[in-house]
Amino acid sequence: MNVYKFEFLSIRKSLITWCIILAFTYYFLIAGIYPMFADGMKLVKELIEYMPPEYLLVFGLDVENMVDYNGFYSFSYIYIALVAGVMATSITANVFGKEKKSYCQEFLFSKPIKRQNIFKVKLLVILTAVLIFNVIAIAISLFCFDKYGTLDNNAILAIFSITFCQLVFVGLSTFIVVFIPKIRSTATISATVGLLAFTIEVFINALRIKCLEFFSPLHFFTPKSVFESGGFDFSLSIYAIAILIISIGVSAVHFIKADLGKL
Repeated sequence: MNVYKFEFLSIRKSLITWCIILAFTYYFLIAGIYPMFADGMKLVKELIEYMPPEYLLVFGLDVENMVDYNGFYSFSYIYIALVAGVMATSITANVFGKEKKSYCQEFLFSKPIKRQNIFKVKLLVILTAVLIFNVIAIAISLFCFDKYGTLDNNAILAIFSITFCQLVFVGLSTFIVVFIPKIRSTATISATVGLLAFTIEVFINALRIKCLEFFSPLHFFTPKSVFESGGFDFSLSIYAIAILIISIGVSAVHFIKADLGKL
């Protein structure tokens, strides 16, 4: 069995689980909550009037814009992107952290295959999982926009926010997992990264501090920016691309050249 097949089979159950979670998240937010906003806005406004303004800011609730599907999708994005980000981190941690967790790096590197090829194959497996996940995410998103909103160029670009966000999480989590000397639980890593990203996003919504945006992978590519300006924020996009390239590049060099004791 080649390395690619072995690695992919080791994450297939996890990938299926995350795809189911994604579908459930879409169903709950779009099919479950959106019709309530669209059809019962008067009642929703009455309920929200009793909520503290700070609470609305923390969760990004902009009632006036959420009647329109574009506005509601922008609100829902953080939760869908969080699922996608944690999924990317979980898969990456499983693929790159498997040997560290079971203390068998020596066994892997004793095989007649170069380290750079091992790194490439592992990364390819992760990207394959991300591709499968995004095929499902994009299909569901297209269906929802066609049913509830308007499927135009901005909508299509907004849908790809999830893909771009997930790739950033892949880069960051690859860097984290490759440089961590010991891994006891991959679930802990993915949960910590997801919680930290969500917490920073909450602070961004609550405090409206511009510089915090550069610390939140969930904020690099947002549908809100697309619907308001016709594209992603240029500075955040360049910053995200730089993070992705640097994270993967530095991780690859460390993975290939580091002594086994430092992997």
